[in-house]
Amino acid sequence: MSKTFSFSFDSKTFDQAIAEISHITGKSQSDVIKNEARAILGQSMKNTGVADKKLIRARHNYKGDGNDAPGVVKVFERVNGKKVRVRSIKRKGMWGTTPKGKVAYYANRINPLFKELTTVLKSRMNDALANAGQSKATFIFLAQSLRLRDPSSEEKRFGGVTIPAYVTKALSIFPRSLKERLKTRDSGEDNYTITISHKGISALSPASRKGAGGIKAFALAYSGRIKFYKQNIEKGVFKTAKKVLAKYPGLKVEQD
Repeated sequence: MSKTFSFSFDSKTFDQAIAEISHITGKSQSDVIKNEARAILGQSMKNTGVADKKLIRARHNYKGDGNDAPGVVKVFERVNGKKVRVRSIKRKGMWGTTPKGKVAYYANRINPLFKELTTVLKSRMNDALANAGQSKATFIFLAQSLRLRDPSSEEKRFGGVTIPAYVTKALSIFPRSLKERLKTRDSGEDNYTITISHKGISALSPASRKGAGGIKAFALAYSGRIKFYKQNIEKGVFKTAKKVLAKYPGLKVEQD
């Protein structure tokens, strides 16, 4: 069973700060929460790990040595529409027919199935390398789904963090199967709520197992934002529009 990750941003989490920011700036509650969602998703993207390209290459580098292949090599792959055990296909050795029509085994001939397998593995490897930033990009996709546009004029930034070019590239070639695992919705105005559901298998895989660590990345971003709010409340930041703008530039407070 794949892991499922869902989370909600709602006004109850930041009631005091949201009320004060909204009052000082004249921004609606939904604008303030959208700003927070943008900041949290942007930081989640930054915190999420990048696919290990060295590991990707190793997983797809099968030399046809059967059970002597390194343990990191993929276990299964699809060849001609059929799921095969990679190590069961060796580089040499194949059944054939002799000139007299008899079935014989040729131990030193290159296995044609091995050639097909290596072609598939190379294609899969290239796809995986091209999608190295896919796990990070899932958080930007969620933000785009909620239409959380960064008002900054600076290109390739979101929620106060820079979006690497490889992440933008991965986002541009998102497969439909992954998009279907990333859902968002928002509702209300007086009690505005943003809900996201993230079921991306690779993105949520734990960093302890060389995964992207998306769950921890989001948790750190969210808890960090709460800490940021509390510190600003204690420092009296929410007293003037100028101070709010300095700490929350994403709101783009307009001063007379």
